[in-house]
Amino acid sequence: MTVYRASTVKRTRRTKAQLQAFHDAIHDIAAEHQPCSGRQIYYRAVVAGLIDKDSAGSRKNESTVGRALNDMREAFIDCDTLHDPDAVSRIVAGLELGQPDKATRDRELYRYLRVLPMWWITDDTRARHRNSGHRDKDAALAEWHRQYRRDLWQTQTHRVEVWCESSSLAAVLLNTCEEYGVDLYPCRGQAGKGFLWGAAQNYPGFRKPVVALYVGDFDPAGLDIGDSAGERLRRYMPRGEHVDFEFRRIGVTAQQVHDMQLPGHGLNPKIPAAKRARFFDLCDQHGIPHEAVEAEAMEPNVIRQLLADAIREYIDPVQWRVQRMAEESEKRDIWSWRDQPDEDRH
Repeated sequence: MTVYRASTVKRTRRTKAQLQAFHDAIHDIAAEHQPCSGRQIYYRAVVAGLIDKDSAGSRKNESTVGRALNDMREAFIDCDTLHDPDAVSRIVAGLELGQPDKATRDRELYRYLRVLPMWWITDDTRARHRNSGHRDKDAALAEWHRQYRRDLWQTQTHRVEVWCESSSLAAVLLNTCEEYGVDLYPCRGQAGKGFLWGAAQNYPGFRKPVVALYVGDFDPAGLDIGDSAGERLRRYMPRGEHVDFEFRRIGVTAQQVHDMQLPGHGLNPKIPAAKRARFFDLCDQHGIPHEAVEAEAMEPNVIRQLLADAIREYIDPVQWRVQRMAEESEKRDIWSWRDQPDEDRH
């Protein structure tokens, strides 16, 4: 029979005030970079000096961040004050914010209440399959009006799409992709053949050069995933069709690791020696440590800005404005149909 005794190791525990200060700091990081993943907040906390970087396969400090996020998100669910308009008005008045916009008002309110909205933290590890029904045809028209997007790229000289290494990273990039009307493809590791083949089959139909912007980890596996996806997309295009195709990694690069001083971690010991040596050579060329750097180590707002800047390189602003004006006109037409008799809706 095993006898368990109290550990003699002295562990330093945060005081209540220190724990609350830690929660406040994590809240500020989430507010600044939302929407983002818990892993990205962990890296921001490391850079800010709130916690040490985990090592030797440990995720102790990342778990500490995770518990803080969990506590504040649960508090958001249980917060009755958020559902009391009078209480909210009194709090906002006491914060003396002047005339803030809604986003600023909500951010300061959440910080005062020490709650963290669910939608600030992305979670794309689980998918929901739902029936797309509507209450009636007016509700369907309202939904169509909300979702309608004209293809803004139809008069541009290039077709742009975005590829990334993981679903969690895709959730961080999604808003930017939607803003510019570009398709987003998460590889989820080495992408499946059918997934890549299906995307490549569309390229000839665009009848213009195709640019795939890629975001992934800076490590031997992450570099291989990007290189493999680009090579197979070229190979899987329909035979006999020529498409001017560019696969371009915009992050994470060795130069970005150097310039941004991005935190890394030890390499997987199972990486073959030849791949490890090539990766070390690349690190040495840029004067950076022999460490793996996850895309989540880059600030979410920075990575979204990098993506937006890269997309805009391929946009003709005049043609873009013309298409946007046409889109707004068409959305007004859709909305006006709600007020027409059924027999006039053609």
